[in-house]
Amino acid sequence: MEEQKSREKADRLTKQVETLAIDLERNRIARDIHDTLGHSLTSLDVQIELAQRVQSTEPARAQQAIDLAKKLSSQALDNVRQALGTMKRSNFDLTEAIGALAEQNHSFQISVDVRFPSLSLQSSYQLYCIIQESITNIQKHAGADQVTIDSRIVDRGTILEICDNGNGFDLDRPHAGFGLRNMKERVQCLGGEFHLDSNIGQGTQIKIFVPS
Repeated sequence: MEEQKSREKADRLTKQVETLAIDLERNRIARDIHDTLGHSLTSLDVQIELAQRVQSTEPARAQQAIDLAKKLSSQALDNVRQALGTMKRSNFDLTEAIGALAEQNHSFQISVDVRFPSLSLQSSYQLYCIIQESITNIQKHAGADQVTIDSRIVDRGTILEICDNGNGFDLDRPHAGFGLRNMKERVQCLGGEFHLDSNIGQGTQIKIFVPS
């Protein structure tokens, strides 16, 4: 009888673990889809809006925006493939990937100065998604024209800072959406620390510490 009870308890625990694993995988997939697609589709929306606004007064500029929108729509598909394939690649270069993000067409200028120690593929990819999500949030909400992405190696790990000179916001008010929550969860997955500082009219600073 005791053996049967133990077996039943073990079965229940196994099912609970399986359910938890499924939920965690769903959350990870949701984060990746939100990060990769969200970034490309936000850029796409900006270009379509621009084309609509200037099509009657500046047709050449409108056509440029349409051409770029087509390019961005293709990029959105590529981003989905990248989200599925990045973790399978062994040659993912975080510094190179950040540079590519900065070179994409945004409504602001991005200055990049990053130094990273030797990181695992998982850590590199999570940091990349955090930076990508930050850029998407800035493009959607900040109204900034200058963004800086800096990182430096310290004794126990790496400090990453993402700053903008945009509108800022009140930290005491609740914020909708998945952006900040996704970033915090990614930092927690790396065993790191996440700090956010913002004031209305004074921009926003995200500071992340990731242990070695």
